[in-house]
Amino acid sequence: MKRALITQRQKIDSHGEAIDVLERAYVAYFEMLGYTVIPVPNHTANLKDYWRLGVDLVVLSGGGDVPGKYCIPQNNDVDSPERDEIESQLLRGAIDRRIPIIAICRGMQLVNGILGGFVSHLKELKIARPVGQEHPILLNGEVMQVNNFHNDGIYKQHLAKGLTPIGMDVENDVVEVYESKTLHILGLQCHPERAMTDGLSRQIIDELIRNFLQ
Repeated sequence: MKRALITQRQKIDSHGEAIDVLERAYVAYFEMLGYTVIPVPNHTANLKDYWRLGVDLVVLSGGGDVPGKYCIPQNNDVDSPERDEIESQLLRGAIDRRIPIIAICRGMQLVNGILGGFVSHLKELKIARPVGQEHPILLNGEVMQVNNFHNDGIYKQHLAKGLTPIGMDVENDVVEVYESKTLHILGLQCHPERAMTDGLSRQIIDELIRNFLQ
């Protein structure tokens, strides 16, 4: 079985201690795709040792906000400097090693910021997209419904150079899926590991990811 490094949310527990959190849905989803999932701690000083395990995929997970320096307007509700640093190192390390990267929700936004793009707080969309409600996107010519668990996003005009939009919320000009064939990156604003009510949409997203990994 192939190995996938995956990042985790950074939280503070009831005792004031820093903890890392990984939703079990990520493990189930990527195991279904044929990967052993290896969570990367946000506070490790030995990131170089993870590359020695033999890495076939890097997953930058969702949850939380990207650093404010990548946002228009300023939006930095969650302070996760250790996570930001680990994910930045993982992104650069995977690119250098030509290892595929799947960036989900926050991960998608972070990659865009690191590569020179910007993230916006989606307050004034032409068509409202309430959190928790699915909405339509156009993906490779197919209209489909995706889940929605984010307040921030990437307007097409703020997409980093080198990233190609392949899935759009056309009505709002928001990028929902992007790719970089040269950097081996697939970014998804939706959560593929979470449920989607439309079976065809579920199939399209899964096929997109499988084709990328092949």
